Order: sequence, then structure tokens, then C-alpha cells
Amino acid sequence: MLSIGLAASQTIQARDVSIGIVSQEAQASPVLLEYDQLAALPQHVIITHTPWHDHAVRFEGPLVRDVLTLAAHPGADITLTGLNDYHARMPASDYMNHDVILAMSADGQPLRVRDFGPLFAIYPFDETPGLMDALTRARCVWQINRILVH
Repeated sequence: MLSIGLAASQTIQARDVSIGIVSQEAQASPVLLEYDQLAALPQHVIITHTPWHDHAVRFEGPLVRDVLTLAAHPGADITLTGLNDYHARMPASDYMNHDVILAMSADGQPLRVRDFGPLFAIYPFDETPGLMDALTRARCVWQINRILVH
């Protein structure tokens, strides 16, 4: 298993985001992906309605599959965990078959902790209405601070 942790605090600024990648099976040194590295990945836009907003929101961020490829673990099931310890398992088929992103901004503004940030797993709900079921909505973890790769 691989664990990806996010350095975050309640007063986090976008540039303070870094993801630490730690392998639990091997004694490898942790790898940190800084905000600039996440921002350097191809950024994808999803304009969609969510159950948590009263209008369509323009989310932007890297694809989950691109982040995992950068971490050298593409195609694995993952568990996303938020700052409040809420967690949800996302099968690889979700992010391989759909353009699921780790949103870093919404409507052009960096996501703050109080606004679901610094990272928010977003599915293209409007593009694929069948995704708006309870199970998929539960996988939209916000305030992501850790990703466990199975």
C-alpha cells in the first residue's frame, strides 16, 4: 500500500499545499508533490452541478489518474481521506473511465479549507448524469489530506 498525505492547516494558502507519498510496504523515502507540481500537471475543467452548491461550478485541477501516474502508481484503487477523517474508497475504474479531478480551484478561486479545499475530488456529474448516485457522491471527498493507494 502507498499512502499520500497532504500537509494542510486551517489557514492553508494554495501555495502551501504539498502531498507526501509514503510507501507502507517498502522503506522508501517519502516523496513530496508541491502545489507547483500539481499545478504543472495538465489542468482539467469540470463545469457541473453538485449537491453542495446551488449553481453549476467551474472546478479546475489535475486528473486523479495523472496525480497517481506522477506518483508512479497508476491504475490502483484508492482511499481518499479528508481533514475530518471522512474517507471513501474510489475504484480505479472510476478515475480511469471518467475524468475525475482533484479540484484545486472553483470558479477561478483557489479552494480554501472552508470551501472544500485545498483538494476536492470532483466527478463530471453533468456530463454523465448516471454518476449522481449516492455511492459516487460519497466518493467526492473534500479537504483531502491523504490518499491511500491499494
